[in-house]
Amino acid sequence: MAEQLAVRLADFAWHATGEQVVATFFTTSSDPVAAVAAAAVRIGRVLPQASVERVDEQFVSLADIAARAGLSHEAVSLWAAGKRRTQGEPFPAPRAQVGQGRTATKIWSWPEVLVWFEAHYSLDLEPDTAYLTPQQVARLNALLQESGQGCWRPLATVSGTRTL
Repeated sequence: MAEQLAVRLADFAWHATGEQVVATFFTTSSDPVAAVAAAAVRIGRVLPQASVERVDEQFVSLADIAARAGLSHEAVSLWAAGKRRTQGEPFPAPRAQVGQGRTATKIWSWPEVLVWFEAHYSLDLEPDTAYLTPQQVARLNALLQESGQGCWRPLATVSGTRTL
């Protein structure tokens, strides 16, 4: 399968985690939703056994944010807790929490964090990179769910799932 991916889908970046394969797609299209939907169709044609499930929302933890931004974990923790003074909008709210109690980990939307860094500190951590908006992600995920009933086999019949 790796050879198929490298030859026929070379414009994707691929990452495997156990049974799940993540495809990252880069586009300069003025309509990224249509471009990603077309990319999902290509994956289905090249790998008929694949099931394109969803578009990941690029969630990150405080440790991820600190590492990607080259900052200390403490600085990012203080911003997230509202204890470090900034002017303007507060640090983005976490999108979810994983776990409970003392082991709970909050997660943030990386694109929202990038916008905040740029607005408050003029830090462009990923120049020339734009992420899909939450609305675009929701639209694409709805399209993928609809197409999953026609173009791709239901998840229950697929041996390993694939994520876009």
